[in-house]
Order: sequence, then C-alpha cells, then structure tokens
Amino acid sequence: MINRSKTYFCLLVLFFGLKPLCNAVPMLISFQGHVLDDSRPFEGTGQFKFAIVNQGGATLWGNDELTTNGEPTKSLGIQVVRGVFATTLGDDSITNMAVLSPGLFDRDFISVRIWFDAGDGVFDQLSPDVRITAVGFALKAKTVDELPDGIVTEATLGEELRDVIELNSAKTGITSAQADAINANTAKVALLEQPESLSGLNGVFASSNSQQSGYTKIHSLAGDSWSSFDAANEPTGRYGHVSAWDGSSMVIWGGLIGTEAYIRTGAAYNPATASWSEITPINAPSARSSHSAIWSGSELIVWSGHGSNGLVSSGARYRLSDRSWHAMNSINSPSARYGNSAVWTGTRMFIWGGRNNSGILSDGALYDPVTDTWATLSLGGSALAARYWGTTILAGDKVLIWGGKGIAGALGDGGIIPLSGGVPVTASLGGGNVPISTTGSPGPRNRHTAIWTGDRMIIWGGISSQSQLYSDGFMFDPVENSWTPISSVNAPSARELHSAVWTGTEMVIIAGRGDAGALSDAHAYDPVSDRWRQLAGNVGARYGSTAVWTGAQVIVFGGENGQQPLSSPVKLDPTPAINLFIKE
Repeated sequence: MINRSKTYFCLLVLFFGLKPLCNAVPMLISFQGHVLDDSRPFEGTGQFKFAIVNQGGATLWGNDELTTNGEPTKSLGIQVVRGVFATTLGDDSITNMAVLSPGLFDRDFISVRIWFDAGDGVFDQLSPDVRITAVGFALKAKTVDELPDGIVTEATLGEELRDVIELNSAKTGITSAQADAINANTAKVALLEQPESLSGLNGVFASSNSQQSGYTKIHSLAGDSWSSFDAANEPTGRYGHVSAWDGSSMVIWGGLIGTEAYIRTGAAYNPATASWSEITPINAPSARSSHSAIWSGSELIVWSGHGSNGLVSSGARYRLSDRSWHAMNSINSPSARYGNSAVWTGTRMFIWGGRNNSGILSDGALYDPVTDTWATLSLGGSALAARYWGTTILAGDKVLIWGGKGIAGALGDGGIIPLSGGVPVTASLGGGNVPISTTGSPGPRNRHTAIWTGDRMIIWGGISSQSQLYSDGFMFDPVENSWTPISSVNAPSARELHSAVWTGTEMVIIAGRGDAGALSDAHAYDPVSDRWRQLAGNVGARYGSTAVWTGAQVIVFGGENGQQPLSSPVKLDPTPAINLFIKE
C-alpha cells in the first residue's frame, strides 16, 4: 500500500428553481470537494463512498442504500480534476447511489462522511466529516405554502426573478409544455461557466484568476511550494554534471565536486519510492564534466567533456534494463571536445559543434546505439557557423540549433536540419541546413535555455559577448521560420546558467546566475496566455543545476552557489493555485 496523506475540502451547493406548488423539491444535493493524495492534488478516477451520519457518528444514510454503521459496501467511480471532485448525492441514476429520504433533515446536526481509494484497493476515511448546514435543510420546504407567512415578499425577490414572475404572469393560454419550459429556464439562473480544461464540477467555476467578474470566490486551492526532500543514498553535491528523466527516475552522472575534482559516479532518484539508487561505477566512463548526454528511451548515452587529463573523446551507454555500462565504439568518432550540442533524434545521437584545443568546431557526427557505430554528420545546405554552448533541440522531424559562442563572440543565428528516420536529409534530396531567420530574433547570446512546446521553440535568458545578461525571451516557429517576442511582464530577472523544463503547458525557469550572483527563484511561463507567474518558495541560491519534468513534478539537483558544489535536491508540482467560484 502506498502511504497516503488524504485531506479534503468539501462544498455543499444546492440549486433549485421555482416549482409548481404541487411538486416536491427533488431530494438531491450537489456536492463538491477537494482531495489530496500524498499531499498533492489527486488526478484521475477515484473510488468514493458516502454516508450521512448524525452528531454521534451513527449512519443515517449510505450510498449503498444500507443504514448499518460503518463504511458502505459499494463505491462510485468519480473523475477528479486537479484534486476537485463532484457528484450529486441522492441521484439514483448514478450507479451505486441511493436516494435521499426527507426524514434525514428532521435532525439539527448531520454530516457527510467520505471514504476514498486512489487506486490501490484500500479505502481510507477522509477527515473531517462535513456538516450539512442550512442550505441542505431547504429540501424540507416541499411547497411554497409551507413557509411561514411574511417570509417571501416582493421586496425580498431579486430584480431578475421579479421580471421572470411578471413575464410569466402576463402569459395566458400557454400549454403545459410551455409552462415546463418556463420553469426550466427559471431554474437555470444558477448555471455557471466552466473552462474546457475542467469537467464534472457541477456548478462550480474553477479558475487560476484571483477574481472573476460576476462570480463570488468560495475557496482557494493553494499551489505547491518548492520543498527539499531527504532520501537515503543521496549523491555527492556537484556541478558540471548531466541529468535525464528515464521514465521513472531522475538519472544524474559525472561532474565536479571542486576545482579539477572530476567524478565518475551517479545515481537515480525515483519519486515514487522517494529513494536514490547508485549507478554502478563498474565499466563507467572516465571522470569528467561539461560532457553531453542524452536519453535514448532505454539508455543514458554519455560522451565527450573535460577530464583530469584534458579533453576526452570517449563515451559509454548506461543500460537501464540490466543497470550496466557498455563502452561506445571509438572508430570514426568525433574529435575530443566540450560544450558541443547533443540531442536524441529518435534513432541516433546527434553531435554538433563544441570546442577543443584546435578552436571552435563546426563539425559533428551521428551515433547509432543499435549498431554501435559512428557516422560523420554532413549538414549540407547553408553553412552553419562554428559554435559551442549553443542550444540544440528536437522539433518533431527537425533539429534546431541556435545561439552559442562563436569565433567573434556570442551568436544570434542558427539552423534548421530536416530529418528522415532520425537521420538528416541530404541536400541532394531537398534537405540540408536552412538558416533560422534573424528578423525579429533574440540578441546574440550563449548560456541561455531552449525548450520545445510541441510546435514552438522558446529561447530565454543568457549572456552576450559584452557580459550583458538577458531577461527576455522569444518563440520560434520552424514552419514559418519566424520569431515572436514573449511577454516581459512579471518575467524573471536577467540571468545565465539557469535551468528550464517544459511541463506540457508551461516553461519553468529555475535559479541561475544574475548580476549579484546565484539566484534562488523560479517562474512559469504560459505561451497560450503569454503570461508569467512566480512559483512559491525557492530552490536555494544556485546556478549550473539540472532539472527534469517527471510528468507531475519538477525536480532540481546540484549546481553551485559561488562557494561550493551543491546536492540539495528540491521538487515542486507547478500546477497553479485554483480558485473556486459560484454565480453571484
């Protein structure tokens, strides 16, 4: 059983319209709540059980129709979105939901009790029970004439409702179907809008906005804050290392623990078990930093970098299946270098550029891990200037190379390399390098970050040749070969050597080095709304750290603070705070 901390917040919201005097108000309660699984908002389908209990805890009603004390025998599957769930108590059209009895509300103190199963087959009773307040007892008012005289007057009715009554009073000779339609429309006064991204909230409007015109905020679900985590076998603090997400763990390897103190150790952190496991040093590559690494889907492939004896041109593959290292063939491998680009194309490791004792490089190679062979990379098309510390990303069926440091300083150009089967298309077949437009492009820079959103590359931050730090960003569309600046409102301060990850909806910028030294803040950018927001808490002052996106959390490891190398792993769920509203 997964250890789970479950708390929840529940809202009782009852909507009912005007009914003919002879009809009873339906015995239904629209019930919404919030559930946390291991201190994080639960996402997915959960199993729920509901009971209504008296002040002493005795069961008066259960969703399974039984009134025996304790947990109901049957459960309901309910979709939970960002921790928010909703159902209608008493709606027997829902599987395993029993009807409510009017007699339940003859008592002054009754509460709803909930049991929840997140998928491990074990139901936990959530706490606290939620008392049904006066709104639930409106169910006892089955007809208007049960209300005491003088309670409802024209002065107590809202203007919109008075208009509806006057309109209905003016209608004569209408059919019963038309009367039903009028009543149905009157009951829709409380309908609420919902964003398309959320569903099943049954009358509650959820928004990340702190205010919403025409609505009243009834609850706020706070966003997460950066938090450190302690786990056994935490690796040594380091910088100049590499990291990758292997589908279940953050894998880190190599780096420096001090000046010229290279290491060849690594570890993998599994957030599901909250534990580190050592990466075997047996047959591991030689100790190094400033190396390149990619995750192929089954292996961490490490190549190049600085070592204690200078630059290295060797590498190795760490195979996840048997947790073992396998040396890479060196025949036809590129010359030794550091600061080169590296990206996984789907079938090959793509290496380009870098720097060595001969200078700044403009060559590259492709490595095939299946055949353990190297092939010279010939871009063709327009020449791409030599560079190191540039960014390279896979953009669907293209590789995008941009920025970096060239012979004359920081660069503001790049190239688009079309792929077929993970291999660059030759110029003779209509491929070859296509220059990235410089119209409206970012200023020349290196030590910036680049991420791929699925249809755009976003460049942010970095430093120029004149040591000017940037706090701006630009989106690049490879189909149109065009740039668009992104908002600078609430953007992070200027920096270099920061980390960046794409969560599927936002780019997260983490720490880095600013004009005054190491930074500790983090910010999220939403390209759809073109808005920035600062994330709560801090990651600890650092630069040169690495970060991965797990699918649910951002995990940050390592780096330095200007005085010493760091381990200090931190994590955060970047889901923004959610505010719940009802119609005014």
